[in-house]
Amino acid sequence: MKTEITIDRSKGAWLKGDEWEQLTGGLPVYRGFSRPLAQDKITIYAPADRKPKNIPEAAHRIIDDWFLHRFGVRFRTQAVFGTGSLEKAIAHAGDDGEIGLISPNAEFAFCWSPQSYDLFGEYAQLTSDDQIADMLESLQFSAENLEQAVMSGHEIMLACDSFTIERMRSI
Repeated sequence: MKTEITIDRSKGAWLKGDEWEQLTGGLPVYRGFSRPLAQDKITIYAPADRKPKNIPEAAHRIIDDWFLHRFGVRFRTQAVFGTGSLEKAIAHAGDDGEIGLISPNAEFAFCWSPQSYDLFGEYAQLTSDDQIADMLESLQFSAENLEQAVMSGHEIMLACDSFTIERMRSI
């Protein structure tokens, strides 16, 4: 089911969906799903208000506001996550899940940190939510160099109205 999201596309860096292959250097971007995909190729829609899995709701909102202020996108509530790391995607999928290759269907924005494999791990080290802004600043989040983001194997937050997911085939 498609949920309408509102994103201010006048802020941040919005890229053309048909440039995905060039911007990723042709490298795959994986997404782990906790259950099997219904078909070989599906469309998923960006969440309007994704709930946090591990980070407390109040901290999640602080983090999301920080991304909105810096990049014009609520990358924690209105984005989907991908990675260039097959191992990380497999771990996310678990024993009952499946791995898909993700690509945007239209104009998209992305954000990643060269310093952080997964934001939850960084948050878990804090002793107070008062440290969130400093932590986020120190992680050097960027909306540039998608190919480097993929090669890093770190979490990549992707904002787009919808994405195509292709089931990953094993050889």
